[in-house]
Amino acid sequence: MTRPVRLPELPESFVPIFNQFLKPITLAYAAALVFTNSIGAVMSFVLLRYVLPHPANAEITPEIRSSNTVLLSTVLPLSIAFGITISAWAGRPIFRWMEQGGMPNPRQHALIVSAPARQTALIAALWVLVTTTFAISVTRVGSPQLVLMVTLTFLSVGLTCCAISYFVAERILRRLISDAMHGVSVESRSATSVTMRLVTMWIITAALPLFWIALVVGFRFLSSIFPDTNQTATAVAILGILTIVVGFLGMAVVARSISDPVKQVSAAMEAVKGGRYDISVPIYDGSEIGRLQYGFNQMVHGLAERERLSDMFGRRVGTDVVREVLDRGGSLGGESRYVAVMFVDLVGSSRRIEALPPYRVVAMLNEFFEVVVDTVHTHGGIVNKFTGDAALAVFGAPVSLPNVASAALAAARELRPRIQATTTLNFGVGVSAGYVVAGNVGARNRLEYTVIGDPVNEAARLKELAKAWPGRVLASFDVLQKADAHESARWLPTTSVTLRGRIAPTRLAVPR
Repeated sequence: MTRPVRLPELPESFVPIFNQFLKPITLAYAAALVFTNSIGAVMSFVLLRYVLPHPANAEITPEIRSSNTVLLSTVLPLSIAFGITISAWAGRPIFRWMEQGGMPNPRQHALIVSAPARQTALIAALWVLVTTTFAISVTRVGSPQLVLMVTLTFLSVGLTCCAISYFVAERILRRLISDAMHGVSVESRSATSVTMRLVTMWIITAALPLFWIALVVGFRFLSSIFPDTNQTATAVAILGILTIVVGFLGMAVVARSISDPVKQVSAAMEAVKGGRYDISVPIYDGSEIGRLQYGFNQMVHGLAERERLSDMFGRRVGTDVVREVLDRGGSLGGESRYVAVMFVDLVGSSRRIEALPPYRVVAMLNEFFEVVVDTVHTHGGIVNKFTGDAALAVFGAPVSLPNVASAALAAARELRPRIQATTTLNFGVGVSAGYVVAGNVGARNRLEYTVIGDPVNEAARLKELAKAWPGRVLASFDVLQKADAHESARWLPTTSVTLRGRIAPTRLAVPR
């Protein structure tokens, strides 16, 4: 009986790597970088072997060509394997975060945000290694000019591949970087500025190819070093085509790296313009683009907070008051205003509170206040404050009204049937008018808009008296005299009463 073969267990540190290595984002990332740099290595070999004219003193035998082909087929896979191994080893903290989720720690955050730059640095080191290998390989030809040509060719193509690799890596890792940068500062030392990206791409897609075209053309004037052959014209033509193709692809990549986030911000702005404040754009860059994304999100957050406060304030005082506050820059200083004041109060709610559960009490009061607020706002007033089961409404401050007396009387008259349809509790409504001091009162960090004056006191007294009055609604006859003919015709003057705390009697008016 044979014993089962037991495979060696992987170290625990390698488990996250293998768990995450086959994820689509990891495979796409590795495949894109391997493809880009493999094409660059093959292109360098093709340029040197078939396109660029060789120095006159460089005698390249078939054996040398064959050995260089074998060298390329060996160095390229080894470089790819080495690069993948180093990247996987250095990215262990990132793989652990990808497996565990949540917010990355500071080290993981730094590694994720700087991943495109660090990967580009590794690719650059590999290109220097490949360049050195081939430069040493051609020294046996005995031509310093050929060694220089090989070095410049591999370095030029390598620089192009490094730049394209950076933009490709940055694009593929956007979602990963966005998750890592969520709620974290967008500042990153490894991020390249927009200007640097454009300049770099211009250098590798335009300046370098044009430099090589000028160099090849200049070879014709150095016939003692480079032979004047038809290969010069062919090289110029091929380099020109490569300049167009590589330039288009390179600029398309860098343009997308800039235009994509700008389009996202633009689309999000349209959504905010349409009234959506729950929107945000992903932050996947540490340059000016990332600061634009971060600033937009902060702006939307501030707008959402302002809208929330405006909505809460508007629910209490009305949208007209909110506009008035905003038009005045948030300042509602003390001023003397002619206003109408209405007090509304329930009777017997305390006993009802003792007999009902808390949620029923709150629901009952909210239903009552909903009717009061809706009626007051309909007639242009504001509910200035709620005190227990009572409400104080003001007409004419801070927003002016054509006729404050008519507005207050109409609201009080309409409230009676609406309250009776809402609750079985007794209530009282009192209306007065006159000059008051209106403005923000309170501490520096806690202000409340209120009105102070005799009409407030008189409305409170009338409200108390109305609780025992048949119609439950009383107004001062002076208010009736200030109202327009249409509203005053709906009220009747009645007896005079000396209100508590007053010397002179107050003539009353009731709805018809």
